[in-house]
Amino acid sequence: MDSPIYSPPALRFSTTHAPGRSVVAVAGDVDVATATDLHAHLCDAVNAGAGEAGRVLVADLSHVRFMDASGLTALLRSEAHAHACGARLQLAAPHPCVTRLLCLTGLDRHFEVCAPEPVTGFLASAGRHPPMEPAETGREVV
Repeated sequence: MDSPIYSPPALRFSTTHAPGRSVVAVAGDVDVATATDLHAHLCDAVNAGAGEAGRVLVADLSHVRFMDASGLTALLRSEAHAHACGARLQLAAPHPCVTRLLCLTGLDRHFEVCAPEPVTGFLASAGRHPPMEPAETGREVV
């Protein structure tokens, strides 16, 4: 009898753009299977505002319930990409498990952590749980 193959839940993303600022809300677990999706979405948000001096990319991590070292690597790589494009990365309202990981690794002193993003529009009507698109990973879900 074949045992079922574990398939981790996909990350979900919701991105909003405004002059000088992009916010990428992330929900789910960031681990070795999903970290590249996080990096890709953050870089896409930076690239969408390319040429805008002083642009801020906000990664809203309030709905990230788990993150491992590969998630930290994705954040560091995304920050480097943002910096190379003249932007800066802020982490908004990281979930306590993410905050703990940042503190344990000393990255709480490296990253700029900001207050939660204001709840407006569909976020307010959805109870702060935006309709997010699953990452396209090419992995088959069983």
